[in-house]
Amino acid sequence: CDRFAVAVHYRQVAEGDVPHLEAAVDQALDEAPELRKTYGKKVFELRPRLDWDKGKAVLWVLEALGLDGPGVLPFYLGDDTTDEDAFAALEGIEVWIVDCLRPEPHPTHAHLERTLEWIERVGPKRAVFTHMNFQTDYESILAMCPAGVEPGYDGMVLEID
Repeated sequence: CDRFAVAVHYRQVAEGDVPHLEAAVDQALDEAPELRKTYGKKVFELRPRLDWDKGKAVLWVLEALGLDGPGVLPFYLGDDTTDEDAFAALEGIEVWIVDCLRPEPHPTHAHLERTLEWIERVGPKRAVFTHMNFQTDYESILAMCPAGVEPGYDGMVLEID
């Protein structure tokens, strides 16, 4: 267990059963002191007690594949608080395709306000929303977007220099 992480998603677990599930996760954690528990949206993650996170993993993969230089456009599609480290590692990227399900908050997916906060922190030159709900109106979302941010759409083609 010192090299991998485990994610326990509980989106389909009845609210009253979540404490029991968390108790089982905590029991497993007691038996694996080399792991630590982190929290996301309807997920418990058991991660190694290392100086390692998703951001460092993104940078490591880019370096390992020789893709950490100019002219490379990394993609990272995350929508949870457990992805914050990866978002920080992407600061200043050219283009970011990022999750934004809808304007209203959702229990397990990023919504407009949260996604715009992430975009402000990461600071891409251009951001495109993906994973948008079929009921979300393109023009309405576009009107709420700052410069350089736009909703994606079926058939969209991004021109990358």
